Amino acid sequence: MLEIRAIESREVNDGDQIAVGADLIFDLPTCTHQITINAYAGLTGDSISLRHGYFGDGVQTDTLTEGVDWTAAVSNAATATSLAAALNALIGVKAWALSNIIYFRASDCSELYELTASDRINMTIPILRAAALSGRECAISYIKIVQREAGPFKIAFEIWEISRIEPTNPQLLEYRKFRRVIDITELEGREYGENLSTPLIYKDRDAVDEPRSYRIHCRIDNLADGTASEFDVKIETLEGAIWQ
Repeated sequence: MLEIRAIESREVNDGDQIAVGADLIFDLPTCTHQITINAYAGLTGDSISLRHGYFGDGVQTDTLTEGVDWTAAVSNAATATSLAAALNALIGVKAWALSNIIYFRASDCSELYELTASDRINMTIPILRAAALSGRECAISYIKIVQREAGPFKIAFEIWEISRIEPTNPQLLEYRKFRRVIDITELEGREYGENLSTPLIYKDRDAVDEPRSYRIHCRIDNLADGTASEFDVKIETLEGAIWQ
Protein backbone atom coordinates (compact mmCIF):
# COMPACT_ATOMS: atom_id res chain seq x y z
CA MET A 1 0.00 0.00 0.00
CA LEU A 2 1.27 3.48 -0.87
CA GLU A 3 0.48 6.59 1.13
CA ILE A 4 0.67 10.16 -0.08
CA ARG A 5 0.16 13.26 2.05
CA ALA A 6 -0.35 16.95 1.52
CA ILE A 7 2.66 18.64 3.09
CA GLU A 8 1.12 22.10 3.22
CA SER A 9 -2.34 23.07 4.39
CA ARG A 10 -4.39 26.04 3.26
CA GLU A 11 -6.76 28.06 5.40
CA VAL A 12 -10.31 27.91 4.12
CA ASN A 13 -12.56 30.62 5.55
CA ASP A 14 -16.27 30.38 6.29
CA GLY A 15 -18.14 30.27 3.00
CA ASP A 16 -15.01 30.44 0.83
CA GLN A 17 -14.53 28.15 -2.13
CA ILE A 18 -10.92 27.33 -2.80
CA ALA A 19 -9.93 25.02 -5.65
CA VAL A 20 -7.12 23.22 -3.89
CA GLY A 21 -5.99 21.66 -7.12
CA ALA A 22 -3.52 24.55 -6.79
CA ASP A 23 -2.89 23.97 -3.08
CA LEU A 24 -3.37 20.28 -2.36
CA ILE A 25 -1.82 18.36 -5.23
CA PHE A 26 -0.57 14.86 -4.52
CA ASP A 27 2.22 13.31 -6.56
CA LEU A 28 0.68 10.20 -8.02
CA PRO A 29 2.60 7.06 -7.04
CA THR A 30 3.59 4.84 -9.92
CA CYS A 31 2.95 1.13 -9.65
CA THR A 32 6.07 -0.97 -9.17
CA HIS A 33 6.14 -4.43 -10.76
CA GLN A 34 8.38 -7.45 -10.30
CA ILE A 35 10.24 -9.94 -12.45
CA THR A 36 11.69 -12.93 -10.61
CA ILE A 37 14.64 -14.92 -11.91
CA ASN A 38 13.96 -18.55 -10.94
CA ALA A 39 16.69 -20.48 -12.81
CA TYR A 40 19.28 -18.41 -14.68
CA ALA A 41 20.82 -21.40 -16.46
CA GLY A 42 17.58 -21.95 -18.39
CA LEU A 43 17.41 -18.40 -19.75
CA THR A 44 20.09 -18.67 -22.42
CA GLY A 45 18.92 -16.83 -25.54
CA ASP A 46 15.58 -15.84 -23.99
CA SER A 47 14.06 -12.39 -24.32
CA ILE A 48 11.52 -10.02 -22.84
CA SER A 49 9.60 -7.32 -24.72
CA LEU A 50 8.23 -4.13 -23.21
CA ARG A 51 5.78 -1.89 -25.03
CA HIS A 52 6.01 1.59 -23.58
CA GLY A 53 5.75 5.28 -24.34
CA TYR A 54 7.44 8.45 -23.16
CA PHE A 55 6.01 11.97 -23.05
CA GLY A 56 6.07 13.39 -26.57
CA ASP A 57 7.85 10.41 -28.16
CA GLY A 58 4.97 8.05 -28.97
CA VAL A 59 4.80 4.32 -28.24
CA GLN A 60 7.48 1.77 -29.00
CA THR A 61 8.34 -1.86 -28.25
CA ASP A 62 11.83 -2.79 -27.05
CA THR A 63 13.00 -6.41 -26.98
CA LEU A 64 15.88 -7.29 -24.66
CA THR A 65 17.64 -10.55 -25.56
CA GLU A 66 19.91 -12.58 -23.33
CA GLY A 67 23.45 -12.67 -24.66
CA VAL A 68 22.94 -9.35 -26.46
CA ASP A 69 21.35 -6.88 -24.04
CA TRP A 70 21.75 -8.76 -20.75
CA THR A 71 23.52 -11.83 -19.42
CA ALA A 72 22.22 -14.92 -17.63
CA ALA A 73 25.26 -16.19 -15.74
CA VAL A 74 26.82 -16.90 -12.34
CA SER A 75 23.62 -16.76 -10.27
CA ASN A 76 19.98 -15.72 -10.23
CA ALA A 77 20.93 -12.50 -8.42
CA ALA A 78 23.65 -11.61 -10.94
CA THR A 79 21.23 -12.28 -13.79
CA ALA A 80 18.61 -10.06 -12.17
CA THR A 81 21.18 -7.26 -11.86
CA SER A 82 22.07 -7.57 -15.54
CA LEU A 83 18.46 -7.56 -16.76
CA ALA A 84 17.57 -4.65 -14.45
CA ALA A 85 20.38 -2.59 -15.96
CA ALA A 86 19.06 -3.32 -19.46
CA LEU A 87 15.54 -2.28 -18.49
CA ASN A 88 16.77 0.84 -16.72
CA ALA A 89 18.54 1.93 -19.91
CA LEU A 90 15.20 2.19 -21.73
CA ILE A 91 13.72 5.67 -21.98
CA GLY A 92 10.88 6.15 -19.50
CA VAL A 93 11.67 3.04 -17.41
CA LYS A 94 13.18 2.84 -13.93
CA ALA A 95 14.46 -0.60 -12.86
CA TRP A 96 16.63 -2.02 -10.10
CA ALA A 97 17.40 -5.45 -8.61
CA LEU A 98 17.40 -6.87 -5.10
CA SER A 99 18.66 -10.44 -4.93
CA ASN A 100 16.90 -12.39 -7.71
CA ILE A 101 13.98 -9.93 -8.07
CA ILE A 102 13.84 -7.06 -10.56
CA TYR A 103 11.64 -4.11 -9.67
CA PHE A 104 10.53 -1.81 -12.46
CA ARG A 105 8.12 1.07 -12.99
CA ALA A 106 7.37 3.91 -15.36
CA SER A 107 9.44 7.01 -14.76
CA ASP A 108 7.96 10.52 -14.87
CA CYS A 109 5.68 11.17 -17.85
CA SER A 110 6.05 7.65 -19.24
CA GLU A 111 3.59 4.79 -19.55
CA LEU A 112 4.08 1.04 -19.74
CA TYR A 113 1.54 -0.90 -21.79
CA GLU A 114 2.55 -4.54 -22.16
CA LEU A 115 5.23 -6.95 -20.94
CA THR A 116 5.89 -10.35 -22.55
CA ALA A 117 8.62 -12.99 -22.16
CA SER A 118 9.74 -15.97 -24.21
CA ASP A 119 10.27 -17.99 -21.01
CA ARG A 120 7.74 -17.82 -18.19
CA ILE A 121 9.12 -20.79 -16.26
CA ASN A 122 12.71 -19.86 -15.54
CA MET A 123 11.61 -16.24 -15.22
CA THR A 124 8.32 -15.13 -13.63
CA ILE A 125 6.75 -11.93 -14.95
CA PRO A 126 3.58 -10.25 -13.69
CA ILE A 127 0.31 -10.38 -15.55
CA LEU A 128 -0.41 -6.70 -15.98
CA ARG A 129 -3.55 -4.84 -16.89
CA ALA A 130 -3.45 -1.55 -18.76
CA ALA A 131 -4.72 0.50 -15.81
CA ALA A 132 -1.91 -0.77 -13.61
CA LEU A 133 0.80 -0.02 -16.14
CA SER A 134 0.09 3.65 -16.65
CA GLY A 135 2.04 6.05 -14.49
CA ARG A 136 -1.01 8.31 -14.45
CA GLU A 137 -3.40 5.83 -12.79
CA CYS A 138 -3.90 4.52 -9.28
CA ALA A 139 -6.56 3.02 -7.02
CA ILE A 140 -7.50 5.18 -4.05
CA SER A 141 -8.43 3.09 -1.00
CA TYR A 142 -8.57 5.49 1.97
CA ILE A 143 -9.21 9.19 2.55
CA LYS A 144 -8.83 11.14 5.78
CA ILE A 145 -9.46 14.86 6.40
CA VAL A 146 -8.58 16.64 9.65
CA GLN A 147 -9.74 20.14 10.58
CA ARG A 148 -7.04 21.76 12.71
CA GLU A 149 -9.19 24.40 14.44
CA ALA A 150 -11.94 23.57 16.91
CA GLY A 151 -15.48 24.20 15.71
CA PRO A 152 -18.14 22.76 13.41
CA PHE A 153 -16.63 20.64 10.64
CA LYS A 154 -18.68 21.45 7.52
CA ILE A 155 -16.96 20.99 4.18
CA ALA A 156 -17.37 19.52 0.73
CA PHE A 157 -14.39 17.46 -0.45
CA GLU A 158 -13.87 16.44 -4.07
CA ILE A 159 -11.31 14.57 -6.16
CA TRP A 160 -11.00 15.51 -9.83
CA GLU A 161 -9.10 13.96 -12.72
CA ILE A 162 -8.21 17.41 -14.04
CA SER A 163 -6.72 20.55 -12.51
CA ARG A 164 -9.22 22.87 -14.20
CA ILE A 165 -11.79 22.38 -11.46
CA GLU A 166 -15.06 24.10 -12.34
CA PRO A 167 -17.93 22.50 -10.42
CA THR A 168 -20.50 24.66 -12.22
CA ASN A 169 -19.40 23.47 -15.67
CA PRO A 170 -21.55 20.41 -16.53
CA GLN A 171 -19.16 19.41 -19.31
CA LEU A 172 -16.40 18.84 -16.76
CA LEU A 173 -18.45 17.00 -14.13
CA GLU A 174 -17.53 13.64 -15.66
CA TYR A 175 -14.01 14.26 -14.35
CA ARG A 176 -15.20 14.59 -10.76
CA LYS A 177 -14.53 11.12 -9.37
CA PHE A 178 -15.35 11.60 -5.70
CA ARG A 179 -17.45 13.97 -3.59
CA ARG A 180 -18.39 13.98 0.08
CA VAL A 181 -20.31 16.61 2.03
CA ILE A 182 -19.20 16.39 5.67
CA ASP A 183 -21.24 17.96 8.46
CA ILE A 184 -19.90 17.15 11.93
CA THR A 185 -20.63 19.13 15.09
CA GLU A 186 -17.81 20.37 17.29
CA LEU A 187 -18.63 17.77 19.96
CA GLU A 188 -18.49 14.96 17.40
CA GLY A 189 -14.91 15.80 16.48
CA ARG A 190 -12.91 17.39 13.66
CA GLU A 191 -11.85 14.52 11.49
CA TYR A 192 -13.35 12.32 8.78
CA GLY A 193 -11.98 9.03 7.48
CA GLU A 194 -13.34 6.62 4.90
CA ASN A 195 -12.15 3.22 3.74
CA LEU A 196 -13.39 2.66 0.20
CA SER A 197 -14.70 -0.90 -0.03
CA THR A 198 -14.23 -0.69 -3.79
CA PRO A 199 -11.03 1.26 -4.54
CA LEU A 200 -11.59 4.37 -6.64
CA ILE A 201 -9.78 4.06 -9.98
CA TYR A 202 -8.26 7.45 -10.68
CA LYS A 203 -6.54 8.72 -13.83
CA ASP A 204 -4.78 12.06 -14.08
CA ARG A 205 -5.85 13.64 -17.38
CA ASP A 206 -3.43 16.59 -17.25
CA ALA A 207 -0.40 14.86 -18.76
CA VAL A 208 0.27 17.63 -21.26
CA ASP A 209 -0.10 20.36 -18.66
CA GLU A 210 2.07 18.63 -16.06
CA PRO A 211 5.27 17.55 -17.76
CA ARG A 212 7.09 16.54 -14.58
CA SER A 213 4.76 14.01 -12.98
CA TYR A 214 1.15 12.93 -12.64
CA ARG A 215 -1.11 14.25 -9.90
CA ILE A 216 -4.22 13.75 -7.81
CA HIS A 217 -6.28 16.98 -7.80
CA CYS A 218 -8.43 17.79 -4.78
CA ARG A 219 -10.81 20.56 -3.79
CA ILE A 220 -12.16 21.66 -0.40
CA ASP A 221 -15.16 23.97 -0.07
CA ASN A 222 -15.75 25.25 3.46
CA LEU A 223 -19.54 25.40 3.69
CA ALA A 224 -21.64 28.05 5.42
CA ASP A 225 -21.34 27.85 9.23
CA GLY A 226 -18.06 25.98 8.83
CA THR A 227 -14.91 26.85 10.76
CA ALA A 228 -12.08 28.96 9.37
CA SER A 229 -9.24 26.49 9.62
CA GLU A 230 -6.38 24.71 7.99
CA PHE A 231 -7.04 21.14 6.88
CA ASP A 232 -4.80 18.10 6.59
CA VAL A 233 -5.67 15.58 3.88
CA LYS A 234 -4.33 12.04 3.70
CA ILE A 235 -4.86 9.74 0.71
CA GLU A 236 -3.79 6.11 0.52
CA THR A 237 -3.61 4.12 -2.72
CA LEU A 238 -3.27 0.48 -3.68
CA GLU A 239 -0.79 -0.69 -6.25
CA GLY A 240 -2.79 -1.78 -9.28
CA ALA A 241 -0.78 -4.75 -10.52
CA ILE A 242 -2.42 -8.17 -10.90
CA TRP A 243 0.30 -10.57 -9.89
CA GLN A 244 0.77 -13.98 -11.49
